[in-house]
Amino acid sequence: MFFMAVGKSRRDAPLPLPPRPKQERSEDKRRRLYEASVKEFARHGFDQARVEDIVADAGVSWGTFFRYFPRKEDVLLQMGVEHSRLVTRDLAPAATARAAVYALLVALLTSDWPGHLHGAVLREISATPARFSALLEPEDPPWIGIAARLLGEGQLRGEIRTDVHPGTLAAVVMAGALFPAIQGGYEDLSSLRGLPGAGNPIVILDLVFPVVWRGVEA
Repeated sequence: MFFMAVGKSRRDAPLPLPPRPKQERSEDKRRRLYEASVKEFARHGFDQARVEDIVADAGVSWGTFFRYFPRKEDVLLQMGVEHSRLVTRDLAPAATARAAVYALLVALLTSDWPGHLHGAVLREISATPARFSALLEPEDPPWIGIAARLLGEGQLRGEIRTDVHPGTLAAVVMAGALFPAIQGGYEDLSSLRGLPGAGNPIVILDLVFPVVWRGVEA
């Protein structure tokens, strides 16, 4: 389950999920396609990047691309899976639930990708949460699950209200804090011009997080 419980989107088309290669040769092709795609997306933007250029760079056929990534957007979801693993692996302990959840949010909003590409990854995840969740391995903890654990630990320490399940609190915090940062933090959208923090996800997070947090603290 993704951090925003938005249900199935109209973009969750009934296409097969990207297969999990079982042979080293297949995994090598898939990896080459993935890396070539990320490079093209970063250079030209997701919408302008062309599959024909990606397959030429990867040295495979057009059909091979759609075998491993049934939708071009599935590359964005795979980027999200790999970023999620880095976030969960590198998340440092924090003294309080507030500090720990904030650090998780910052990590999710930060990467070495260009802003336009990171924003595209997070928006695709929020648009197709069921598809993203299906791509996670069993050992990959979903972000809302991590937040729920951190909030549950905060409940035991008396930092977090105990009249609401930590999973529900996690859904509220993650959706309330991430949605504004994702929608307004990565690109110069005309609808957001003049608003505080527009174009910087961490600035927006810092404005929104204290407001959202008031609903969960004891």
